[in-house]
Amino acid sequence: MRSGENHRDHGWLVQASTDSEEVANYYNEWATDYNDTLASWNYRAPVETAHLLKQYVPTDRRILDAGCGTGLCGQALYDAGYRDIVGIDISSDALVIAEKTKVYHHVQTQNLQHVPFPFETDHFDALACVGVMTYVSEPIPVLREYCRLVSSGGYLVFTQRTDLFVSQDYHAAMAQLQDEGLWETISVSEPQPYLPNHEDCADRILVIYIVARVK
Repeated sequence: MRSGENHRDHGWLVQASTDSEEVANYYNEWATDYNDTLASWNYRAPVETAHLLKQYVPTDRRILDAGCGTGLCGQALYDAGYRDIVGIDISSDALVIAEKTKVYHHVQTQNLQHVPFPFETDHFDALACVGVMTYVSEPIPVLREYCRLVSSGGYLVFTQRTDLFVSQDYHAAMAQLQDEGLWETISVSEPQPYLPNHEDCADRILVIYIVARVK
């Protein structure tokens, strides 16, 4: 974020910066009113992701909320019945708020563009990643890491904006991971509303939900 830029002017979101320091600073500044702002934009992706995950993953399994932010996805997972949830995020200020939700087993700071993450292989049964791949410049290494973290037969549910899904050629990325024997793509949704009350997104930038099963 440029020096002096007002973080409450959220046109920055559309730029989809992949500079980790910039992203961390932006979300640290936004953390205290993030939840209220997202509610005003009618942000439904965390709830939709939790509902989607529950179609495939029993509620007694261990879930990684990758890019958990202030805990909106963790809260949605908890409301869906999950109780063993770990949250990671680049924003330390957002994690303070996430921890206060009491829905996580624990939370810790992690730059998702720095792999590997500090977890053992097959440590989780499933992974949810909502509104986060926007800030990842090279999706394949991160998605490979997700596959390492989730045990065979487990599931990944993640989202990507329609504009970046095209520009970063996610169809090719997903096909490559399938060819490498890391996962099987289960479903790719039609574009859905993302931030319908955000003036720069509305019906111009939508969201796609991807489900994959780890091999």
